[in-house]
Order: sequence, then structure tokens, then C-alpha cells
Amino acid sequence: MIHLRSRWTALFLALVLSLSLALPASAAQEDRAQAAHEAAQYAMQYGGAVSVQYALWENGEVTLQGHDGVYSKTENRALTDDDLYGIGSISKTYTAAAMMKLVEQGKVDLDEPVTAYLPDFTMADPRYTQITVRMLLNHSSGLMGGTTNDAFLFGDQGNDDAPSRLLERLAGQTLQAEPGAYSVRLEIDPWDKHYLSFIEEAGAEYVGRMLQWVYFRKKLTDGPFGLFSDIDSRLRHLERVGNPLLVLGLANLAIGITNSIQANAEYAWINLLCATLLHDMAKEREFVFSQLGLATDYSVKGQLLGHLVMGAQEAAETAQRLGVPEEKSVLLQHLILSHHGEPEFGAAVRPMCIEAELLSYLDLIDSRMEIYTENLENTPAGTFSGKIYAIDKKIYNHG
Repeated sequence: MIHLRSRWTALFLALVLSLSLALPASAAQEDRAQAAHEAAQYAMQYGGAVSVQYALWENGEVTLQGHDGVYSKTENRALTDDDLYGIGSISKTYTAAAMMKLVEQGKVDLDEPVTAYLPDFTMADPRYTQITVRMLLNHSSGLMGGTTNDAFLFGDQGNDDAPSRLLERLAGQTLQAEPGAYSVRLEIDPWDKHYLSFIEEAGAEYVGRMLQWVYFRKKLTDGPFGLFSDIDSRLRHLERVGNPLLVLGLANLAIGITNSIQANAEYAWINLLCATLLHDMAKEREFVFSQLGLATDYSVKGQLLGHLVMGAQEAAETAQRLGVPEEKSVLLQHLILSHHGEPEFGAAVRPMCIEAELLSYLDLIDSRMEIYTENLENTPAGTFSGKIYAIDKKIYNHG
């Protein structure tokens, strides 16, 4: 289970970063800076990075920033605030988020032609007038692409007019496909050539290569650009993505509840958030799963230890590797071991601090809502369910 251990170690590391950088603004700035410095060192150690730059943005302003490491291993030169990093395709996330904010404000319509917002946009192909904002966001515009001109704007010297130069280049280009016909995916050429064959077998069409990039496309009428044609691959994907999503709702609720806590308010929400994200991290190892992803039995460790004990053990081991103070590690272990509330419900110990008490109620809410959701699916609107023994009552579907 090495992949599970590394995955949860990465998650634990992310939580260490949140613990360090999300300290309340009322905390001493020196303490926050020191915590951020330690978190950056953890990140470099885990990822094998040479250096890292970080900044904390709060209420519209940067309240903390810094860096750690060296500029390069060969030069052994110290990193400075003036050294820039290329964020590459991460900029697409910011662009899409900014565009959706404009949509939310009613300033942009995703299905309007791009020419409605960029009147100077033209191409040597009459179909360009059909390109919409949505097509640019989902890579279905049919544009040629394949250029990195003005893609890296370090220092912005000589690059202050990059948008105009892009429009000039587009004016002489034609489209590769009908706007909205294909969705395009770009992959870094992997070492495993079987992976490229797998993508093609999943319904994607190979288009071509440029340097280390491999281009694929798929007709939008054939559905989403999925990469999981076999059940094993799809289950592994859902396992990686689904497990964190299951706890995000609880994490939001945890933050909302602890915002109203007066005692230890500055740190209680951070402790609770960590435990909310990690409390069931060993649950999948408690069971044996079939090829279809269905739990068919308890594993040996699941029967002898249970997921609470296994989760607490893994949290302790990871905390020790990362150098997390023992007091914080023990507190997190307690939250994991007590989140079922009472021994009769499987808790190893009863909750003994405010965060543990809250987590036990959050877990109860989560399990109750799951019971309601499952039973309401089989209960017609306007009727009552049969008796549900897990909650010792029947429920009503009001439609």
C-alpha cells in the first residue's frame, strides 16, 4: 500500500502547511513567519525541491511572504525576492476563475462570440466568428496553437504588448477544425509509451507532437474527454479524487462552527480542520474490495485494529517523519481515535477536548445524512419509508 501511504503523507504535509500559514492574523507576526519558514522546509524535503517562494493573501492584501532554499544547486546562490518562477499552465486556472467572475457579474456571456469582446480579433478563416468564450475555456475553439511566443513574461521587459502581438499572429492563421467540434488535450510525452496507446483506446484521436508535447482531440458529441476506459483505472481515479471530496463538506462545516468558538478560537478551527480531513484516512484499508469497488469483507488489520487505530498510527508515524511537535501529533491522534463519540459506536476513547467533541458530532451528522440520502432514493415523494433500524425510526420524503 505504498501509494496510499505516499498519498496520505502528501495530504498530511498540506495540512502542516495550513497549520503554519493559516494562523490567525492576531497571532504574533514573528510566530507566523517562523511557522511558514518551517512549513516551507517540510515541503522542500518532501518534494526534493531546491527552493520555494510563498505568500499569504488575506482580506485583499499580502500579509506574509518569504522564501527558502538556494537559487540552484550548481550556483549555490541564495534565493532572493526578485527571483521569479514560471507557473506555466497554472495560469489557466487563474484565467478561468477570473473569466467566471466576469460571468457572475453579468459582464461576459460564455456563449457570446469572442468578437463581441475583442473587436480587433480576426483570422484568415471566416469560421473564427463562431468561436465563443466557452470554446476558449474548454479547448474546443479549433485554434492552431503550437506556439510559446510571449508565453513566459519574466520581468515584463519588452513584453508589455503581448496581447496585441497574439492578435497579429492569429490574423494570419486558419482554424484546424470547426469551432466547437473537438475538445483538445495536451499531454507531456510520458516515458511509458503504453500510456499514449491507452489514451487512444479511450476514444481520443492522436493529432501530433511538438517538442515534448503530445496532442490529442476528441469529438464533443462523443462525450467528455475521459481517460478511463477500463473499470480498474476509473476506480483508481475515483479513489484518488473521491476520498478528499467526501471530507470537504465536513471541513467547511468544521470551519463555520469553530468560527463561533470563543475558547481557544485562534487554534481550535485548525486542529479540527486537520482531524476532519484525516479522521477516516485508513478506512479504505479496513476493507477488502472487489474488482467493481464493492467492499466484500473486512481486512485482517481492519478486524484486529480498525480504521481509527490504523489512522492514528499513520498520523503518528507521518508526524514523526515531518518533525511535527509531539503535542500536536498526540492531539491529532486523539481526535482520530475519538471521532465516533462513544465506545459503543466504535470510539477507542471518548472525546476529551473541544475539537474532539465537535468532530464526533460532525461525523454523526455525516453518517445520518448518508442514511437519509440512501433511504430517500427508494421512498416515493409524499410517503414514509419503512423503519430504519440504524436510526430507529422511519423518515418522510416531502418531495
